Amino acid sequence: MADDDLAWETTDTRIDYSCPGFDIRMDDVRLPDGTETDFHYVDEPPAVVVLPFTSAGELVVIDEWRQAVGRTNRGLPAGGTEEGDDDYAAAAHRELVEETGYEAESMEPLVTVEPANGIA
Repeated sequence: MADDDLAWETTDTRIDYSCPGFDIRMDDVRLPDGTETDFHYVDEPPAVVVLPFTSAGELVVIDEWRQAVGRTNRGLPAGGTEEGDDDYAAAAHRELVEETGYEAESMEPLVTVEPANGIA
């Protein structure tokens, strides 16, 4: 089945809740079978994740408290882009410095993904 056969038609959209970092959006949609319903989802700006290595080849990770799960998690430097910022390399450099204090000698894009494009 082609993707277009599965497409939902958005007839209206609005923000139900907004906070720094993301919005909760509600779309009125028409499903392929004609059913009309609403659909809530997290609407957030693009983000970057950095996979940084030192000159000695060691991976740089950070420990951060994550309130949503109530514990410290070890992870990679990451963060959302600034409004109107489509320079992802600059955003990656900024996040690396902000979260680790390291400055990259060079950077190259690895992959573009939508890790949670179905959060609803």
